[in-house]
Amino acid sequence: MNSSNTLFHEFSNEWITREHGLPSHQIHQMLFFERKLWLATPNGLAIFDGEQVNVLDQKQGLLTHGIRALACDKPYILVCSDRGVDKLDANSTKLIQNISTVDLGLGCCQAAIKIAADKYLLACANGLRIWDTTTSQLQSLNSPLDDDFIINMVGYDQNSILIQSKNSGLWLYQAGKLEPFIRQQIAEYGTPHKICQQNDYIWLLTEKFVIQLDTEFHIIESIALPSDFKAPRTAFYDQLGELYIADNQCLIVMAKQQESWQVIRHINDDVLVNTIKQDSYGNLWVATDFSGLMKISALNHWIKSYRSQRNNSILSLQLVEPAPPSTNIATTPYNKHNTTDEELLLIGGTSYSFYAPKQMPSQAKEILGLRGLACWDLNFFADIGFWAATDIGLIQFDDIEQENVSIFSNESVGAGRCLTRYDNQLIYGSISGLYCYQIENKKLSPLLDDNQHTIGYVYAIKIISDSLFYIATLGNGLWLYHCKTQKLQKLFQSLNLSNVYAVDIDTQHRTILAVDNSIWLIENEQAKKVFEVNESVAAWCVHWYSPTQVILGTSQGLKVFDLVSKTCTFIIDNFPKHKFWEFTTSRSLVKGAYGVFWCGLNEGLQSVNLNQLVEIITPPVPEIKSLNSSNQLTTSSGYVELTEGSWSLEVCIGCFWLWQEQSLHYKYRLVGLHSGWHVMDGARIEFTTLPVGDYILEISTNSSLAQSTQNLQLLKITVKSNRFFGQLHLKLSNWLNNLVNKYRTLRQLSSIQQNYETMERRIKHRTLELFEANQALSVLNVQLENLSNRDQLTDLYNRRYYFEQLETEIKRAMRDEQPLTVMMIDIDFFKNYNDNYGHLAGDVCLKNVAQALQKYFFRSGELLARFGGEEFIVLMHNTDLKSAVNIANKCVKDVYELAIPHAYSECAKYITISIGLSMQIPIYHQGSFGWVDYRQQAINQADQALYRAKAQGRNQVQHYENDDLETKEPQSH
Repeated sequence: MNSSNTLFHEFSNEWITREHGLPSHQIHQMLFFERKLWLATPNGLAIFDGEQVNVLDQKQGLLTHGIRALACDKPYILVCSDRGVDKLDANSTKLIQNISTVDLGLGCCQAAIKIAADKYLLACANGLRIWDTTTSQLQSLNSPLDDDFIINMVGYDQNSILIQSKNSGLWLYQAGKLEPFIRQQIAEYGTPHKICQQNDYIWLLTEKFVIQLDTEFHIIESIALPSDFKAPRTAFYDQLGELYIADNQCLIVMAKQQESWQVIRHINDDVLVNTIKQDSYGNLWVATDFSGLMKISALNHWIKSYRSQRNNSILSLQLVEPAPPSTNIATTPYNKHNTTDEELLLIGGTSYSFYAPKQMPSQAKEILGLRGLACWDLNFFADIGFWAATDIGLIQFDDIEQENVSIFSNESVGAGRCLTRYDNQLIYGSISGLYCYQIENKKLSPLLDDNQHTIGYVYAIKIISDSLFYIATLGNGLWLYHCKTQKLQKLFQSLNLSNVYAVDIDTQHRTILAVDNSIWLIENEQAKKVFEVNESVAAWCVHWYSPTQVILGTSQGLKVFDLVSKTCTFIIDNFPKHKFWEFTTSRSLVKGAYGVFWCGLNEGLQSVNLNQLVEIITPPVPEIKSLNSSNQLTTSSGYVELTEGSWSLEVCIGCFWLWQEQSLHYKYRLVGLHSGWHVMDGARIEFTTLPVGDYILEISTNSSLAQSTQNLQLLKITVKSNRFFGQLHLKLSNWLNNLVNKYRTLRQLSSIQQNYETMERRIKHRTLELFEANQALSVLNVQLENLSNRDQLTDLYNRRYYFEQLETEIKRAMRDEQPLTVMMIDIDFFKNYNDNYGHLAGDVCLKNVAQALQKYFFRSGELLARFGGEEFIVLMHNTDLKSAVNIANKCVKDVYELAIPHAYSECAKYITISIGLSMQIPIYHQGSFGWVDYRQQAINQADQALYRAKAQGRNQVQHYENDDLETKEPQSH
């Protein structure tokens, strides 16, 4: 088997780089504080709030832009740099205090830790010092480390600190005393070359081990590294107990399996990691030395993505239960690959199909017997083996690794779509109808309706009970199949349910349907529409999730739809990034245990722990990240005050959230000024020169994962007047304006009096000109309307005009209770004519046929139009069936007598036409069935009659009969 066809577990990693505002791709260290990510880079201090990156450097007062490390002393941030230490207010990012270690001969500052009120221990390139911020002085410890290069420090503030020096190794600072750090147990693992800290853990990294220490620096655990992994740079223990370790080349993940640590995956094989942090949502953030900032999404824990190296969409999924313990394996060869205690996942694809342990899809193997076939449904039965509905027919094989399979195909049956089992029979759905396959005698026979017709394209089968199935068809609605009597019963005929894509039943015997662009609920034998979308297909698959919610697998993602509120409350669309959740069939959504759903998509296989995901996802909460104004303003928490005048106010919104931050969309309104909502372009809003008054800024946030309807009031804006001088200036301005307006009014009155007679003469002259222009415009409008309603080639009316007139005639026929006739006319084998005689000859042929037909349709209420390509359509009012058929036969005769040679026709030597005719008296029904429904019904019936005319040899007329229930799709003509 070619390993390239197996499924690979794909992880989602987002990158924050220079394109997003980082000043450098080199990040030395980072920390989380005040819902922001603070990054130490050689080009300044970068602050990432989830939406944008702000950079602080020497322009904002820092000693230098070369930042080495960061420390937190709430509410302050200590910035250790090439020149010393800056102390910043974390909220305003304003500089509070700094000290230059370079000017004092100590070189750069590597780290800082608080040891007492207003005192910090500094690790410098030339020794340890204590910074007393009250005196702005540095104090020496008078120790051997005073002149040593301090690489790093980790510890627990005022309690104890572990120090790593370049020349003398590890030291411990406790209660103001400094002494060498000596632990015999640690020495057994080699010399630590790196120390790092994770909350209450200290990591010691040696050449071949990662050692975890507690708060008292005792060994919790030692972890041996893989043989090809040398000199680790950092380690991080995540919330799920997985250990992330990086060396100079790659980042790997280890997990404890059967009391030993094993590598479970590689995150990146070409990355140099400096440090790893985890936010409150569970996202991991990885600071690299040359690639920027990487985010390993927490959603990887609940959404797992698998793909094949070759293009292959997933068409069907099936979970196979493990064999019962009492099963005799020797006598049941079909269980050969399903004897474990876990379920087996069967995956049918467009070209490749797989089987895999449910818990380890990445260990999938290809089903060789189905290679190159589109497998629409795949099932396993313990006593009869594996069965598949494929594009070449029904396939059976005993062993899942078997390459030679049994194929049961029939041209009249067509491609298979779905299958299930009843007793010793397989119920098999294909594009041609529903069939019964007798397993013992290997006989395939059609299942017909009461009129002995097939029910058409069978798309899905849903088991209701042991002997009762729902049959979903494309084009012929929903059916009920009684296995014991082999009877087919069409359901809800009056509702005109055409294309039924998926069916599911809950424990209360309620049925949910995906029908065209809507979702229907069947309850107490009554069907009602509960949801409708603008897309052509509302869902490819449906599944009950709770008594009031269903899961929809759509072309726009996985959606949880609430039947009470009739809204989608949860959506997964494009995770991993650029992977679109476009479902394929009704069998591409399968529920596993503990709320896990397996999703078959056009781009691969996804597994979703929906129960946990819905529980942890909360709507995004926006925050105000910054306020900037061209004028002086007064600010406090959630409040800003400005003075009236000419100014601008810029408000920046941000939201540090679990999902991809780029997926967030904001709307805003300023209560007191705006009545409606405005969509934001990005995360910035700008207001200019608001009138005096009070305003409330409301923000609404939306995303592609959590649907939020909550509107948050983030900011109150007060605009005050300039008081005395402002009011005096306003009064003076108003007085001067009034004087100017009075003077202008007097001049205007004088001018009006002088020009009154002149204007009257001009009005009379312009009135005459306007009358003549309107007459010319009316002529042009008539010409334009004719052009817009006519087909340019044949000069017949076009499709648009036909539908306009059809609406009028249907309403008139309903009112007068008179018959209405629709004819569909098609030139036989016209494609062959075009391909062999050329398109110019084809155009001439269309014109000649149009002229031959046109002479029969000239009365009021009659219309001949070009429907498209080689198709024409006719509308006739108040004509009985016999007269309509007679006129249609004359049309067929006259076109043949044109004697246009057609050597490539399969029915005659000249050009011929086929006509399908539908005639009914439209009856008005208050409620569901109106003229719109009749319009579609009339055209569909004429099209079915045309299909029958072609099937019976062409060059003839066929009319639709009310008892004709065939719904075969017309083939291309």
